[in-house]
Amino acid sequence: MRVVALTRFVLISFLVLISSSVYALTPDKTAEETVKESLDQILILIEKYGDQDDPAEYLQNMQTLLEPVVGYELIAGRVMGKYLSSATIEQKRRFLEVFKTSLINTYALGIKSFKGLSFEIVPSKDDKKDTFKNTRVYLEVVDKSGTHYPVVQSMYYSKNRNGWAMQNVTFNGVNIGVTFRNRFDRLMKEAGGDVDKAIDMWTEMVQKSWDEKTYINPSKELLEDSQDSDSDI
Repeated sequence: MRVVALTRFVLISFLVLISSSVYALTPDKTAEETVKESLDQILILIEKYGDQDDPAEYLQNMQTLLEPVVGYELIAGRVMGKYLSSATIEQKRRFLEVFKTSLINTYALGIKSFKGLSFEIVPSKDDKKDTFKNTRVYLEVVDKSGTHYPVVQSMYYSKNRNGWAMQNVTFNGVNIGVTFRNRFDRLMKEAGGDVDKAIDMWTEMVQKSWDEKTYINPSKELLEDSQDSDSDI
């Protein structure tokens, strides 16, 4: 009887554990819903600030919108690539801070340049491969001239957020994550393998683009390191 009771207890405990895990990995929204809602809000923001020359307030509001739905730490770590393991905690913190600014500026000002745009989510091409670690959301972005741009947002489920967050985006064939990683790798080579120096160089690039009189859209400079690919970073 004790063996039977113990067996039942173990089975019940196991089922409770499994059901709890499944519940914990059940987001309130799908990846597609998360992308659609965030893009709806972004389009409203673009409409509001579209004609303003000073991007500071626009970027601040964009940062607020992106904060819950972008996995900055995950992306920054992947951008550092093979240099991540040897970097100190302080170096990782410094790079995360400046990379976050780069990503917000590039995304926000890049998408703002397409005035009068609209978007629609298209059926997934590989939904059977979708997992909590990587689910791709396919979109078609259309500018006011009617030109279509394919976009793929790679999302992952975060238990801490209890929702989906972006870990990469491919715009019109250009893989942003890989492109940023190419940039960091290039700077590391120019810096002779000095992580601090490479981060300083990245910071200088961000500061250089931020000139209130002649603001440079960083997405244009990023094309120098661009990588055409639909794979994930």
